[in-house]
Amino acid sequence: MERQRITELDLIRGFMLASMALDHGTSLTRLMGRASPSVVTLSQFLPSSTAELFFLLSGYLFGHARLAQAEAFNRQIVRDSWYRAWQLYAYNAVTLVVIAAALHWAQPVLIEASRFGRIATDPFGGLLDFMLLQTAPFGLDVLQVYIVFLMLAPAFAAVMFWRPPLAVGWLAATWLGMQVLEHTIGFAHDETIAINLWSWQSLFFGGMILGAGRAYGPIAGTILRRPAVVWAAGLVVAVLMVLTIGQRYAHWLGFPGPLWTIPSADRATLGPVRVLSFLSLLVLMIWVSRRFELVDTRIGRLFTLLGRHSLAAFCASNVGLYGVALAWQQTGLVAVYVAAEALLLGFMFAWVAFTDAFAPRRGRAADRVPSEAPQARRDAGGGRPLPLQRTFPAM
Repeated sequence: MERQRITELDLIRGFMLASMALDHGTSLTRLMGRASPSVVTLSQFLPSSTAELFFLLSGYLFGHARLAQAEAFNRQIVRDSWYRAWQLYAYNAVTLVVIAAALHWAQPVLIEASRFGRIATDPFGGLLDFMLLQTAPFGLDVLQVYIVFLMLAPAFAAVMFWRPPLAVGWLAATWLGMQVLEHTIGFAHDETIAINLWSWQSLFFGGMILGAGRAYGPIAGTILRRPAVVWAAGLVVAVLMVLTIGQRYAHWLGFPGPLWTIPSADRATLGPVRVLSFLSLLVLMIWVSRRFELVDTRIGRLFTLLGRHSLAAFCASNVGLYGVALAWQQTGLVAVYVAAEALLLGFMFAWVAFTDAFAPRRGRAADRVPSEAPQARRDAGGGRPLPLQRTFPAM
């Protein structure tokens, strides 16, 4: 099976990973009691986070790589899905062991804030819950959600190939249902990381549908050819930033409390405003990456590398965020926290560079979309042409 990568999406995912790493370091130290200003990321000024985009793009790349050229549902889809799930499971387990060893120097406040307390007080029960995907310490639960989705991906793919409208209808119905039912149907993850699996499946599986239909090329082409789309997305993002500042940071303006509350922006159930926020942000990021040809810049290549080795990068970020927490607990100084966040990013880039250098070389050529000359891309509307033949049944 030919598995071409889309370099712009790797770049965007790399940026999302870096932003998520900073956000996780910020969140864990806040749970420990840090009240100082945080490192600035997009998530602090929008009613959505980078996690939603990462789930959507991960599903897209899974569908693009493993479903787009399949004529029908087959066993290879099952093998690919479950092998990837096993990879995530193994990486997450190794990361748990590394972090647990580092927490030998942790104070009780970090143990409790990171939810390692269960493993510390009841190692057998805590590890059993982790192995059964019931609960996990801070940061390690995200991959558990991915594992659940990957285990279910073959069943959803079978429905996609059998009756595509039924697959879309299922995602729409469950998402709409969760806007009403909220947390009444749940897994342990719903409360621990504010992700309702019934709602968030629309991101990963919705991305799979788009990836199987190779929708990125037409979508990116529309964004580049229609300036009104970019202006509309920019206006939405600007308005939501103003609303978010009024809700979260009204004290900056001298007000005693929030000026308003943004409705329908719940994280767990993916409220409509939250969906509008991250989709508008995605439009802008696609336009910027194509318009300025970021994949051909030095910083762009760094973020693309991060996105290409997303599993290694995410596990490195989990190890690094506990380094941030351990560093901050020693002094409580904001300068230490900021320096540790910067070192976290440096550690992620160094680790993926090491991974890339020693990763198996076989198949790498097929993993890349061939580069075109900049002039050819401008002639094509500023974008990087991709093969757009649809092998997924028309919906």
